[in-house]
Amino acid sequence: MNEWMQTLKSGIQRVPLLTNGQAMLGLTFAFIGVVVGWAGILQLVVLWRELSAYLPFSVPKDASQRIILSFPLIFNLFISTISSTCAVLVGALWLITGLADAFQSRKADSDTPVFKHPELVAESLRTGIPKQWISVPRLARLIGYFWPATGLMSPVSHEIVKDLLSYLWKIPLWAVLIALCTYALQLIPELLKSLIQHRVLLVVPSAAPLYYLLGLVLVVDVLVGVSIIPFKKRAFNRVCRVVTVRGRGDRDLLFALIEQGCRLLTPRGFAERSPIRVQEETTPRIKGTLIENFPVQTRALSSPAAYVCLALMIVFLSVGFLRLIHFHRPVTAMAYTEFFSSHLLLYALDVAFYLGLILCGLHFARWARRLFSIRRFVSSLVFCYTASVQRPESSEQGESGPWQKSGRSQGMVWKITQGADDEFAAWARQPQAVTRFEMEACWGEALSEAAGANASRHLTQVQRSQTLEYSMGRILELPFKVDFRVEKAPDADEG
Repeated sequence: MNEWMQTLKSGIQRVPLLTNGQAMLGLTFAFIGVVVGWAGILQLVVLWRELSAYLPFSVPKDASQRIILSFPLIFNLFISTISSTCAVLVGALWLITGLADAFQSRKADSDTPVFKHPELVAESLRTGIPKQWISVPRLARLIGYFWPATGLMSPVSHEIVKDLLSYLWKIPLWAVLIALCTYALQLIPELLKSLIQHRVLLVVPSAAPLYYLLGLVLVVDVLVGVSIIPFKKRAFNRVCRVVTVRGRGDRDLLFALIEQGCRLLTPRGFAERSPIRVQEETTPRIKGTLIENFPVQTRALSSPAAYVCLALMIVFLSVGFLRLIHFHRPVTAMAYTEFFSSHLLLYALDVAFYLGLILCGLHFARWARRLFSIRRFVSSLVFCYTASVQRPESSEQGESGPWQKSGRSQGMVWKITQGADDEFAAWARQPQAVTRFEMEACWGEALSEAAGANASRHLTQVQRSQTLEYSMGRILELPFKVDFRVEKAPDADEG
């Protein structure tokens, strides 16, 4: 069963359209634009044919009496005409913008965003524990207190959940507003009776359809939030190797050799990423370098909630516009007093419900766009760091002390550094001095994601790769094979 599911998933991922959310959303808007636009054109043609039979218009003697008895027909024609005109305009706009978005999505985006906090990426790779924030947001701490699984969210998912919560509290507010309006309409007859001393009948329909619509939006928003919250800890399964280094040379030179060796991980034709040098904030003698190679955007299926929102968007937008275009309530001749007292609010409720369908469809389209905009990347990630340099005359206890204190098992706070430091300058003045230090290298295949084309990336997962393990085993040996010597050049006179 699992093999069959994996085969099906692999087959689906080979379909370019299903893995290109921007193209799917653009084509969906174009399709809806064609449907509602064409329906609007057909309805306008029908209305024109019906009215053209009465051209040129002439005002009969009993025109006022006919108008008084024809309010149901007038309202039906008015709503249908306005809706059809809007459908043609909006449909044309959706068709053009949808096709433009679908065409734009075909262009390959070679600009890979940088990591939001590379120092956190280095510490995550070093410890194998996800670290996403320098300071955990208050909302994440609050939600994590009641629902621990939310503590495993990436910052991208956290922003989506944050926006979802901002919408969720508005839904009860809308329900209260609808209830207040319904209650206020029920008070109108008594208010008019007290003011004009005349009893007025006003039938106030139930607003249950609007409540059901709000309830559906609430359920879908909750399911979208649940779908992006991980329920189990994501594995940061990396490989680490500790080596003891002794010789004549500075750690910055060793880092430079490793960085150059890691360039072999980037295939030809792909842009290289500049390494990032860091040092421990409280212990500057602990230094490191973060190297990323070959970041490639992956084409994979998006969150299931994105496809659900896409389907709901099609249904809600199409049904909402089509029902307004073909708006029809029972048309019978009746006095205007009977229409305004018994049917006007029914017309208003129907229009409000169909407009609510359209607004909900646009709401689902917004979430589909948000979820489809998430970009995921795969890259090779390497982090090398060293403890303090120890001179030969240093005692063994002093040599191991800083490493044990700052230790591989304890948390470290890194900061980005640039340029040469005093330690490198001191080595340059005395390059013959022998140094000894321990270096730990950690590497893995990194998965990262960004909220959009212009957003920074966040590390989400690290997994082992046999190819990368083999390559890093060779790369870590390269610096220790280097042996440069100065040979005496032949004198100019000897030739």
